[in-house]
Amino acid sequence: MAEPKTRALGIISVAKLSKHQEWNAYAQAAKAFSDAKDKAEEAKAAMKAALKKGSPDLQQIGNLDFTWSVGAKEISVFEQLQTTTRRRAKEIAFG
Repeated sequence: MAEPKTRALGIISVAKLSKHQEWNAYAQAAKAFSDAKDKAEEAKAAMKAALKKGSPDLQQIGNLDFTWSVGAKEISVFEQLQTTTRRRAKEIAFG
């Protein structure tokens, strides 16, 4: 079995963090990032639909996905075979 890459320590309440200026700056940046990510996900879903519509080979693929890097001349298309789930962590004392 592979060595774990991280170790969960717990959670901290946002109410406790909101007193810190650093948290407010992070929260604003995270909101902007989240909005951009949502737009990218919408565009990616539309592109997946276009790929399926344009290729009979891809129409039957349930979990179709693709990757692309800025400047690349082609995309890599693949089928997602596994999905991941998240678990809730314990609360950490803070402040």
